[in-house]
Amino acid sequence: MSHECKECGEEFDSERGLHIHQSQKHSDEDKNHEAESNEDSRKEEKPSSKPPKGITLTTKQFGIAALIFGVAIGFAAGVSFNSITGTVNSPSEAAKPDNTQNDQTAQISGTPEQVMKQIAEKIGADKSQLASCMNSSDGSEAIRDRNEASEALGKVGTPTFLVGNSQTGFKKLRGAQPYSSMKPVIEEQLSEAKSSDKSIEDDEYTLENMSLDDEPSKGESDAPIRIVEISDYACPWCAEWAGYDAIPPRDIDKRDSWNKVKDNHINTGEAEFIYKDYPAHRNSRTAHKAANCIEEQGGALYWKFHDKLFEYRDSWTA
Repeated sequence: MSHECKECGEEFDSERGLHIHQSQKHSDEDKNHEAESNEDSRKEEKPSSKPPKGITLTTKQFGIAALIFGVAIGFAAGVSFNSITGTVNSPSEAAKPDNTQNDQTAQISGTPEQVMKQIAEKIGADKSQLASCMNSSDGSEAIRDRNEASEALGKVGTPTFLVGNSQTGFKKLRGAQPYSSMKPVIEEQLSEAKSSDKSIEDDEYTLENMSLDDEPSKGESDAPIRIVEISDYACPWCAEWAGYDAIPPRDIDKRDSWNKVKDNHINTGEAEFIYKDYPAHRNSRTAHKAANCIEEQGGALYWKFHDKLFEYRDSWTA
């Protein structure tokens, strides 16, 4: 009687031979098959290091692509679209304020004479009357003031200040002085004017040959002392002292010297302020002539014009 192996069909004479065959051959084949199966399973579970089909980017290429994508997203987020005009503004442009022209000098232009008329119109003066006066005037009044100052004081720089009165004498201060330098002199001259001592010191001036009574003034005419400014409308230092930024690197205009003198001494009745012409710079003779013509329309208009000449200085000195 033969015994057949159901696994492989091989025949054996005895049952014992069949069992030995099955235990040796087929048991080893099962183990090998199980090992191969486990290996195949591990291969399936292990992720592939190769990119999927259709993607061939290297690590470097992927980094570059990510960078480009990030820049694109940032630009898209920062760009503002004008829904009305359809224009595109960069982030920096979108953040900028409206560039409305606030520069005062840009609102006035033309020849010095034309600028004078525009300033007159701004302050409410009669520009036709100004034009007529300027046409008939030779500007000799301002030249006379300059000559008188030179004769009384010698060499004069603008601005120059004279503090005192004709009885006790005038102290001279040169340059665009801060109020801290002017205050002690004003107080000293004021004290002398109120005392019985009428002596004139060696460093003081009598101003006998300088007319003051017919000049533009602020304050009380019977004040104990006078503060005389010898000045030129085209002088940048004069503009700075008056509070207008004519020399950007300098901070003289920020000291507020003129307003402090006015508030503490002129408006209080301690001093009368007098403006004396000293045309020396380019086109300044035209400005002084115009100012003197405006004075004929009233003292209040004169001082408004005085201030505007400094404010619009760049428009008529060029």
